[in-house]
Amino acid sequence: MLRAMGTLAALFMLFASSNVAAQAATQVDSQTGEPLENIRIDAQIETPVPLTDEHNSADAGFGMRGDVSWDLGMILPMLDLGWGWNGLNSHGNGGDDQTLSRFHVGLGVQLELENKSIVTPVLGAILDLNWWHVSGDVGVSCSSYYYWGCYAHNVWDYTTGFTFKAGIDVHIPKRPEFSIGTGVFPTVTLSGGPFRDAEWFISPYLAFTARV
Repeated sequence: MLRAMGTLAALFMLFASSNVAAQAATQVDSQTGEPLENIRIDAQIETPVPLTDEHNSADAGFGMRGDVSWDLGMILPMLDLGWGWNGLNSHGNGGDDQTLSRFHVGLGVQLELENKSIVTPVLGAILDLNWWHVSGDVGVSCSSYYYWGCYAHNVWDYTTGFTFKAGIDVHIPKRPEFSIGTGVFPTVTLSGGPFRDAEWFISPYLAFTARV
């Protein structure tokens, strides 16, 4: 199934890239007919919820995500950057509750299904580069660059994954450069780091979008 999802994401991105040249004309707002700016910036908050956590070891969490996209019409190549946090139902060596943190960057595409209403459906796919940290997971490094010494540092583990997007943008009347969005991010990370198997999350989100 994971191979199929990866293939689907690759085909989605290939379809987008093959249509870039055809979508390069100046875009106009479907309501006013006025030209729109070509750079789309999304600021989003989300609630990542584990879906395949067999041992109920993680709770729903909180995340922030920012996207910068180049609007070529229906197709928008994008750069994604974000951070997320989930509480864990486990305790560290000191008895404190543990947490799971995620830092991620990614490349992907969005599809805007423009129409004559103020509501625009949005779909997307992102290739994720993830770094995960479980609180209390520390390593020790030693160096003699200036003088010999050792220090403790947090350990971050890398995994590859995919995020998909399904949502809507609601355009603000008389301000076509701004919109408010909502939807979900289904996300899968492949095994590695804190995950023995692939792990799925679904993240409802709220977004504010500006074109600059």
